[in-house]
Formats: sequence, C-alpha cells, structure tokens
Amino acid sequence: MVVPDFAGLDAEAVRQLVDDSLARVMEPRYRAEWWESEIFEGQTPSGMLKAGRYRQLWLLTDSFCDSEERDLSEIDHMRD
Repeated sequence: MVVPDFAGLDAEAVRQLVDDSLARVMEPRYRAEWWESEIFEGQTPSGMLKAGRYRQLWLLTDSFCDSEERDLSEIDHMRD
C-alpha cells in the first residue's frame, strides 16, 4: 500500500482522494454513510478528516478497500 504525500493538500483534496478510492468498492450512498459512521469509539471518518488525521484516514480507507479482513486496532490508536 502506498500512502500519498499529504503535504500541501487541504481537507477537500484528501476527501476526494479517499472518495475516489472508496468508489472502487462502494456505491455512492454507502460512501456517504461511511463518512458519518462511527468506525472507532467516538471517531468517524469525517471527524478524522476535520482533525487533519489524513494518514489515519487513508489507512482506514485502504483497509475498507481490501477484500481481506484486517485488524483495525493499530489504526484506531494512531495519531498523525
């Protein structure tokens, strides 16, 4: 997995990168729900985006796009 260089990207550009990635595996209505769903206790993808935790958000996105089930606990405790 390649993590993009987020330097110089604003939240909207990161959101577009994530949405483009999710589009490979999710329909638009599920992507909209994904942004607001509580993935970790008290954390939503849109909250990660607002907090500037782009790397954490990208790793979470990658795990959702992967057909193999992954342990998300490392991503949960990550802080960019």
